[in-house]
Amino acid sequence: MDKLIQTANIKIRSDRPLDPPGQSIVVFQQENFLQMTFQTQGCRFSAGGSCSMCNYGYGREPDADRLMNELHKVLHACENRIETILLGASGSFLDEKEISQSLRNQILRAVFQSGIPQIIIETHYKSISDSVLHHISQLLPGRSIELEVGLETVNPWIGEHILNKHIDLLEFEMMIAAAHSYGMTVTVNLLLGIPFFTEAAQLSDTKASIRWAISKKADYIIVFPLNIHPYTLFEWLYQKGRIQPPSLWLAVRLLSELDDFELEHVSMAWYGNRSMDYGEGRTSILPQSCSICRNTLLPFFEAFYINRDLKNRKRQIANLLHSSLSCNCREEVFRKLSAGPGFFESEYQAARHDMKGLVKKDECV
Repeated sequence: MDKLIQTANIKIRSDRPLDPPGQSIVVFQQENFLQMTFQTQGCRFSAGGSCSMCNYGYGREPDADRLMNELHKVLHACENRIETILLGASGSFLDEKEISQSLRNQILRAVFQSGIPQIIIETHYKSISDSVLHHISQLLPGRSIELEVGLETVNPWIGEHILNKHIDLLEFEMMIAAAHSYGMTVTVNLLLGIPFFTEAAQLSDTKASIRWAISKKADYIIVFPLNIHPYTLFEWLYQKGRIQPPSLWLAVRLLSELDDFELEHVSMAWYGNRSMDYGEGRTSILPQSCSICRNTLLPFFEAFYINRDLKNRKRQIANLLHSSLSCNCREEVFRKLSAGPGFFESEYQAARHDMKGLVKKDECV
């Protein structure tokens, strides 16, 4: 772990307010997809200074009775209209420090009884064990069970010295195999738009990570164009002018460069359709697009996510690449890609200098 980034992460997060106490579950619904994020005391990795980009919240230990009451109300309101439900937490749904096994069992039983056919569980790969997989399979018989886990990148230097998120790739690969042994699928989350790299290098890193995940038998991949969230190190660096979110056109270019198999197994999320709002002007900084192309790009990504048919996806991409636009955002991004891959060393070192000032030259740096 990068001690400077770890210290800066912890210091910045110390200013973050607790999640609002009146709501045990944050609900997001899009078409027949329902996401439920359960408020917990927070992610253990966030508390330890990991993940410069992540803004999983933290609040209080869940009140089981109140949480279950809210859960039943949401499920009842969505009855017969939901095909996929995603269960998450302020960190990891399967971390028993956040959601006890007893409460987790109650949640899974309620979801099972709702009849929703596909159940996605978002969690850190370290919270997945053989015993947990066995237990889930017993509680959700006959359901399609998917584990959604964050990988971000397979580049170990980026993982340590920019994201400050360590991933043991061998352990990650073994986790995928274990999930498959219980008939579950695994979706891997990756990041597009790593700061301090050229657009070409950002694109190359995500493509390499996609290909690694597919080679290790991941069932599906979701790419997250970098959103800069409140109360994160990345937001602090953005406010200092050190980093910027990527253009959404970089995400389009990524999709256009995938082969057929990859294209069938990759989607996008958080492409500008969602934002975190903490009031007082503290909202997520979304991937870049002007007001003109944004009205074209958001419907494209939504349709791309919903329809996984290969021919349809290829047609959508081709139409978008050749469509006539009254802005030059697409051309500007594609022109930058011709500069080739590269790392902005001086900008990275300047950011680290700023971080040292933030932590007041703490003894650990």
